[in-house]
Amino acid sequence: MGDRLRRAAASLLCAVLLLTVTLNSQSPQEAPRPRLVVVLVIDQFRADYLDRFASQFGPSGFRR
Repeated sequence: MGDRLRRAAASLLCAVLLLTVTLNSQSPQEAPRPRLVVVLVIDQFRADYLDRFASQFGPSGFRR
């Protein structure tokens, strides 16, 4: 009898968790699509430049 009760409790817990995750993942409204996506590729750009010039990346530039 104890084994059946554990299985039933585990099944109920899994069902509640699955239902909770499913309901929370559905957003009431979709996020707006971006108007423009820019991909910037720089060949042979030294990795230390990102740290070296980080202070010059403004909030409306690369820091965005």
